[in-house]
Amino acid sequence: MRMLCLLVLTTLFAIPCFAQSYQFNNGDTWYCKVSGKVQHTAFSRQEDRTYKITVTSRQKTGNYFLDITLLNLQVTDVQGGRKTIFDTDNLHTWEYNDSRLYDNLALLQQVVRITLNKNGSLLEIWNLDALKIKGARKWHLSKSMEEILAYNIGTGLQASLQSLFPPLPVQQETGFSWQQDNITYTVTKENPDNISIRGNAVHKGMTTFASTPQAELRPYVSSTEINYVAGKHMSMLQHYQSSLVMRNDTAREEKGRADSMRWNTVITGQTAPLTAPVLNWDYINTLIYLSYQSDSLKGADGREMDSAKIVRFFQVNDPKYAGDSTYRMRKLDKLNNMRSPYFRKWYDQLLATTPINSLAGSSMHLHNKLQDAQHENKDTALAIMKALHNQGRLVDWVHDSYAQEFEKKDHPMADAILQLAMKEKDSLLLATLRPLHLWSLAQQANGDKKQLQAVADAFAASGKAALWYGRSGRYAMLTCQLMEKAGMSAAAARLLDQEITRLKADQADTTAQRLRDTRIINKQLLAHAYKLKYDHAWPQDKKAALGYLVQAAAYAPQHEDEKAYASFYDRAVLGAKEDYREDLASALTDYGNPEEALQVMTAQLQTAPLRIKDVAAFFRQHFPNKSFNDYLHKVILKGWATAPDFALKNLEDKQVRLADYKGKWLLIDFWGTWCSPCRAEMPEVNALAKDIADGKYSNTAFLSIACHDEQNTVRQFMEAHHYTMPVLLSDNKVQGNYKINGYPTKVLISPEGKMVPVAFGQDYKAILESFATIAEDPVAGKAMKTQVKTTNN
Repeated sequence: MRMLCLLVLTTLFAIPCFAQSYQFNNGDTWYCKVSGKVQHTAFSRQEDRTYKITVTSRQKTGNYFLDITLLNLQVTDVQGGRKTIFDTDNLHTWEYNDSRLYDNLALLQQVVRITLNKNGSLLEIWNLDALKIKGARKWHLSKSMEEILAYNIGTGLQASLQSLFPPLPVQQETGFSWQQDNITYTVTKENPDNISIRGNAVHKGMTTFASTPQAELRPYVSSTEINYVAGKHMSMLQHYQSSLVMRNDTAREEKGRADSMRWNTVITGQTAPLTAPVLNWDYINTLIYLSYQSDSLKGADGREMDSAKIVRFFQVNDPKYAGDSTYRMRKLDKLNNMRSPYFRKWYDQLLATTPINSLAGSSMHLHNKLQDAQHENKDTALAIMKALHNQGRLVDWVHDSYAQEFEKKDHPMADAILQLAMKEKDSLLLATLRPLHLWSLAQQANGDKKQLQAVADAFAASGKAALWYGRSGRYAMLTCQLMEKAGMSAAAARLLDQEITRLKADQADTTAQRLRDTRIINKQLLAHAYKLKYDHAWPQDKKAALGYLVQAAAYAPQHEDEKAYASFYDRAVLGAKEDYREDLASALTDYGNPEEALQVMTAQLQTAPLRIKDVAAFFRQHFPNKSFNDYLHKVILKGWATAPDFALKNLEDKQVRLADYKGKWLLIDFWGTWCSPCRAEMPEVNALAKDIADGKYSNTAFLSIACHDEQNTVRQFMEAHHYTMPVLLSDNKVQGNYKINGYPTKVLISPEGKMVPVAFGQDYKAILESFATIAEDPVAGKAMKTQVKTTNN
């Protein structure tokens, strides 16, 4: 995102190399209001700044010395539903844990001394180094944060100050045009005192359209329009307005991956004074010291918190700020991160006396307060639950924590809270809690069939919101268990069938706007629902039962992206599994059909390639007279996709093709020097590449492909870290051909050129070793004459 912002600033504010002269006098002072807004589908940002500009002297060379001060700042940043505000008129709105605050805060109300030539080019910032380190040292920022601050100020300040002095034409006549930094400027109107100028440009390049370091670089096209008014005797900027629109390339749009961004900037100059707010720097510094960004309260090693420092800090500052809600929140943050019982007791005492509305900005503290309140006071508990609901943070707590109370034999307070909540009018809150409430009513029925049937009917009448927010699939299946115990097998089966129908419809509905991960959670619940159908049917009709188990296995996660942490408690309370393919394989074997069992296990290798040893063991147990090596190459690998060929240059400009590795097991690593996770695992990856090069693993090879990188950048990175692994440079096509959606990603390629992806987090070293070192069975080389066939599961 930092790269994107710099690109935008560079595009909008071109630095002139020739222009009509600026004409200032010593002591000239004026003020600028700068308003900028960026809009993207994933985020939006509004910035308003005011500057004071004073000419301190004019040199014989025609250059000017100016002092520029950022007087005021308001920033509203909305990203992923999270709203961050920095407002110098209201210190309580600041998010001191947000690293984006500090480069602005370090410059706020600080004089920046610059040299400007008569053409308007910013030649030098005289106190730049002092500005980079002053705030960082004063606030004891962490080393990494100090480096970020220095980088941001160093790269961003030049562009933002240059924007206050736009390019001027060498001729003032209407219609005069000139081109500068890929922008075409035209004088559109001439008045006695000023001229109007318009700039237009189209630019192509690469950017992330996102805010994460590992985000994929993508081609974009930008269009820029600039309009401003300049005085003929340019003593100050009167009005500057620019608009930049960026969108990704047409080919991507056709694939449904369109992104666009609009950036508007307006700068207005005036001589009327603008005042700066009086800031309480002692209060600001106190809150910074309490933030995650400062090491001021850590020990000499800069790693662990110093208990004595923290106690002294609060002794000094509590008398001044104990009544301030922002200070109180930061104090809670600090105490909650301390490990000792002394600080935990201090935290609990402070949290107990903190009003709920003061905790509205922290779901963590609200959750902690709720853990106690749910056992002590139903009204307080409900109030906290509503506060969490308003933040969109209630769902996980209800189903992963609160629901555990209803597994206990007695839970009167939990019931009382739930009954009170059922009187609320918020439909989404009710949808979140009603399925749990229905299960509670089923428990209270104590086997009464009429009451249980009423609960089952209520589940059947539930809407989509109950599926997405209320986890109704879980509670309906728990109710089925109670109905089974009450001798209502037929009614329980009907309820289960109804839930399967609803869950299947939810899987088919790709247009629904639902809670994050809900589709994955419901997919797991659907798999277990089919497993229950299997359990019920197996004693009477094994063939029909196997059909249900096939369905359960079919809904197993196909890759890491189809796993949801929130499903853990579903599985715990239901006694469910994440993956029923092994159950299916076992059942098929019991049914007397090991061939079909082997098919299931083979299909599982697509998402769990490390299970190859299990498949080999199963094969050798059930097919002792056949060659597993034949089965591996003629059946398993035949079902894998063919790896796309490539011809790429290495760092020595030598061309390397995939075909060069025919006959070997090849592990390819797609990575980039700009990717943080890639850099973090690079020592381990390089060590594996060295072991392969040294012959530790027979019949194997390793390649890495650097994506969205330049040759010199990769070479310098490799040399700086003394890495020796082979590196190819992407042609910006290979990662698309291999369907690489994130970095790092690894792909295993068989000696025949078939491939299987290795999901991030899987043990790629063990997977490579397993496939490359599977021992041949005693009948190696014997033609395989088996009826076992592969499937496309």
